[in-house]
Amino acid sequence: MPIPPAVRAWLDDWELQPVEPEALGEWAPELRRIQERFDYHADNLRRISRDKGKTRSTLAFVYQPDLNAIVFEAEPGHIGVGLHFGTVIQLRDTYARLLSHPAVLPEIGNASLERKRRIPLLLVHHHVREKPGSTVEPIVPMDLERMAFAERCFWDAIDFLLLHELSHAWRGHLAYLNGQLGMAAHAESGPRVARLTDLEALECDADQFAGAHFLAPIRGEPGENGAYRHPLRGAFAIQVLFFLMHQIAGPGTAVSTHPHPQVRARLVRAVFRVLAESAG
Repeated sequence: MPIPPAVRAWLDDWELQPVEPEALGEWAPELRRIQERFDYHADNLRRISRDKGKTRSTLAFVYQPDLNAIVFEAEPGHIGVGLHFGTVIQLRDTYARLLSHPAVLPEIGNASLERKRRIPLLLVHHHVREKPGSTVEPIVPMDLERMAFAERCFWDAIDFLLLHELSHAWRGHLAYLNGQLGMAAHAESGPRVARLTDLEALECDADQFAGAHFLAPIRGEPGENGAYRHPLRGAFAIQVLFFLMHQIAGPGTAVSTHPHPQVRARLVRAVFRVLAESAG
């Protein structure tokens, strides 16, 4: 689907280079699936809110190595989310590397099939983030159950990341940042441009809101059968996501404007516990 003119104009103004999925070869099907999941989550939020379909949402993949994701209002009633495609590649690689090590979650599958080796589990592949279309040599689990677990963790992380960005719009964060702090967008990395306490509070609120919607059934997910997704797997995937985003950002960027990843992970786990107790 072509990027709407209002979204493309906003990305151009902010010097965020849009990337069409078809231009990324083997990654195109995966990026299109991410776009479908984004639409699914946005539709769900519209359905349960007072919005009732008045707000339009667009996901665009961008080339900006210093950015993980950014949410903005492209025009009145039109929310845009920009996601650096290198973040997608980095996430998939990270979960595969984690589950390819026998010391990581040894209770999953047959961990004895994995080789003990020195793997930089959360090492950012800078060439992935800096060169469009570049790839990394894949390291994947040998055990099929562990490989499938890594795959589900990847999609759990993608779902949470998309819900987190949409939360900034649905929770009124964009309006607050624009009206109170003069910020036109909210980025998951980049220079600190607002009061630390303001951004930390917004991040915690978005994490909690996203966590509450994260456990809902995902239509057509293989192996889920319409049931609520597994909270322990989700908690693991999200905690890894937080630490990875923390490391990617580096000192002086998102580290300065986001709570520590352990704090964010505890908040999400608390949301999961409350939902489990209310369901029981």
